[in-house]
Amino acid sequence: MTARRDHSEIADPQPVRRRTLLAAGAALPVLAAGTPAAAATSVVVEPSNVQQTILGFGGMNHTVWINDLTAAQRETAFGNGAGQLGFTVLRIPVHEDRANWSREVATARRAVELGAKVIASPWNPPASMTETFSGGKRLRYASYGAYAQHLNDFVAFMANNGVNLYGISVQNEPDYAQEWTAWNSGEIVRFLRENAGAINARVIAPESFQYRKNLSDPILNDAAALANVDIIGAHLYGTQPADFPYPLFRQKGAGKELWMTEVYHPNSSDSADLWPQALDVASTSTARWWTAGSRPTCGGTSAAPTVRCVRTGRSASAAPTWRTSRSGSAPATRGSPRPRTRSRTSTSRRSRAVRGS
Repeated sequence: MTARRDHSEIADPQPVRRRTLLAAGAALPVLAAGTPAAAATSVVVEPSNVQQTILGFGGMNHTVWINDLTAAQRETAFGNGAGQLGFTVLRIPVHEDRANWSREVATARRAVELGAKVIASPWNPPASMTETFSGGKRLRYASYGAYAQHLNDFVAFMANNGVNLYGISVQNEPDYAQEWTAWNSGEIVRFLRENAGAINARVIAPESFQYRKNLSDPILNDAAALANVDIIGAHLYGTQPADFPYPLFRQKGAGKELWMTEVYHPNSSDSADLWPQALDVASTSTARWWTAGSRPTCGGTSAAPTVRCVRTGRSASAAPTWRTSRSGSAPATRGSPRPRTRSRTSTSRRSRAVRGS
């Protein structure tokens, strides 16, 4: 990824009103992939025939669950020199407690300085905005406007600290909310229609844990909701390759981006190959691992098994440390995103990535 710093197609803008972003056509469309060429002894490269736009690869930093990257690790993760990973996307959390917002600044600011895009996802609104119901916890309907302001406040806070967010999500995995806030498709559509237009950044939704179209189809089928979303985000836990194609997005998602915003080990039957398949088949344009952190070190420690650190498909000997799941964990159900062993609906995978388009 030698050309990773080319921001000619999409520049990170100063915070502006959503209507300005939409009018300016800031979102980059996903272009249809052509028919794969038959096996041949030679390759013909046609630069003018664009098949897919790749926005980047990267990882997540969550300083409440795992130690922040050190200054040296930030350089390794986002630098583009020898022995560096050259990541171009960083995902951070929108903490429900504002006192924790400053914890995400240092790594995010350095990532931006090195040319990366930063997106943010919330797990929960502030507790005062939520209520319990039969399905767990949800945002109070009367608090939708206040929640939009909460997200806007985070956008402004990061901008005031040198980080212009590329996008902000409505909710992390609303359809797997065992330990965080649940949303159904109707609630997501309502928030997008009535409140997301006031958010001063690109809006990401719905971030289904399994790229389930029953959450994203209603957005695409509602013109008002679709007008207030910029990125259709999804996670790939247990997602089968047959479910990667998204014809409705191709039909109605003009001007929108399609991102795989998270994936983790273990939850793929294809080891570390699931997100490259999604790049090829689903035409998502970014890939990001779940977490970059300070333990364990690449190559493993006495406290953790070997971690595979990857740079564009190649193992890297000098890489930032990565949070990982130990081999042999049960693949029955999906666990929580805490810094401990997680298990999900399918078999082992080496690391958790995030991608978008």
